[in-house]
Amino acid sequence: MKTIILTFLSIFYAIIINSAELKMNAYGKSKTKVYTLSDDRIFLTYFSESVWTNNMGMRGKGVCEGILEIIKGNTSSNIMCHATDEESDELFFQFKASSDTTDLSTSGTQEFKVVAGTGRYKELIGFKGISATASILPKDLGDGNYEDFYSWAGKGEMPDATFERIKNYKKAE
Repeated sequence: MKTIILTFLSIFYAIIINSAELKMNAYGKSKTKVYTLSDDRIFLTYFSESVWTNNMGMRGKGVCEGILEIIKGNTSSNIMCHATDEESDELFFQFKASSDTTDLSTSGTQEFKVVAGTGRYKELIGFKGISATASILPKDLGDGNYEDFYSWAGKGEMPDATFERIKNYKKAE
């Protein structure tokens, strides 16, 4: 029994030691439009623009667009984000979720997945992470229109070697 536990712990620690954490931060402004269709159905469109950085030393601009829908207490969302860095490499990541909450707040935690990328970000396709968003100075503009400033932080684990390849990527001349 001791051998099994020691083997398991050795493998677990080897995985932890050989993994890096990608951390990203974004700050921007978002706009939402809420359509209350009935007591049981609400539809929301979302748009945001941001600037972002990560712990690999990259930075750039981003745009996100998508929808959130609540039908009979079940919420589903589908938001696509397009990030472009200073070297014009692109990264597309998607927030797609469903739950049994009717919370319309833009703050909270979300899971995301990288669905496409160019240049250094090709290796991130399939990468999954978790993130948190905080709404800052939300404003009701009337007629179902809202805007706010926000901060967003995301992270996820990857092998050290992948982290280093992406960080040290050089474009072909």
